[in-house]
Amino acid sequence: MKRLGLAAGDVVEIEGKRKTAAVVWPSYAEDKGACVIRMDRWTRESAGVTVGEVVRVRKAKAEKAVVVRPVPASTKITVDENFVAYVKKRLLNRPVMEGDTVPVPVLGKMIPFTVATTRPSGIVIVAESTHLIILGEPSIIKLLMVSPASVKLGRKVAVAGLMRSSLPEDRVELAYRRPSGSWVKRQVEVDEEGIFTDTMIADEAGLWVVRARVPGIEERSEVYTLILVEE
Repeated sequence: MKRLGLAAGDVVEIEGKRKTAAVVWPSYAEDKGACVIRMDRWTRESAGVTVGEVVRVRKAKAEKAVVVRPVPASTKITVDENFVAYVKKRLLNRPVMEGDTVPVPVLGKMIPFTVATTRPSGIVIVAESTHLIILGEPSIIKLLMVSPASVKLGRKVAVAGLMRSSLPEDRVELAYRRPSGSWVKRQVEVDEEGIFTDTMIADEAGLWVVRARVPGIEERSEVYTLILVEE
């Protein structure tokens, strides 16, 4: 903490096989000088690491979240305004990133949620003003991401997603809605690990909508994200 200029309660970025965020606190006295970081199972899962692996830690700047959309990782739940308010209360002041796994205790059982979307992207803090969107049933498409989320006109944007499980069709429909309202649609293959990728050209300035879904079961698979294209 001293080396990185950290104080208790600061936000750090942890990079393993993927990046996640957490709040830092002093560890046990016996850990001093040992270059050890202690994480709970959910933080390890979000970082894509197990006990004994090496991670990189750096001080991070977190923005206040405008929108956070968590989806239940494996359980179908009933969602109403009271449930959304309860989940939001449990996540208040917590740093999260897209793809993170966050646990919420419900009736004595820990229900893991996957953070499908945040706005802005990157590390964000769930605040009182954050708009929390929760769907009652886990989407077949676990994750949809774009890189970069903000790009100059005419540049390429990489699109990637992850399926919760492979389907017989092994294809996903990607649709890109231009700021003017027109759509570009195409189907991409899903590999054996459930990953699909694509590339789009940002040929119109403004806010683009990216939609991924499995044809024929749209109501259980639609996932959205956004791209900002600047002049």
